[in-house]
Amino acid sequence: MWRAQLNGRRLSLLAALAQSTLGWSLGPTERTALDAALGAVCRDNDTPLLPMVVEALHRPAGPCAGSSAEQLAAEGRQVAHALGRLVRGDLTGLFDGPSTVTFDGSTRWGVVG
Repeated sequence: MWRAQLNGRRLSLLAALAQSTLGWSLGPTERTALDAALGAVCRDNDTPLLPMVVEALHRPAGPCAGSSAEQLAAEGRQVAHALGRLVRGDLTGLFDGPSTVTFDGSTRWGVVG
């Protein structure tokens, strides 16, 4: 339950960042590509980072939700480039490394300074 909730929040944050950068709402296939990329990164890493998700969008690990890896790469291309701006572009340094905020599940907001 907790893992699903965490992944849902991560996906929502990534989608919001992508939509803000792109200037449009993600379509269903773009969201599937993003979900597949995040899932692949989370399976292989305890702390998924944005550069890892961008790489997974460019090079999907395999098919997901009825789409081939090639289809996922094509559908996620614009999302990958939008999120890539946050890693290599004008906002480098804000989203490309681990958080400096510590999670604390006992607090109301779940974070400690």
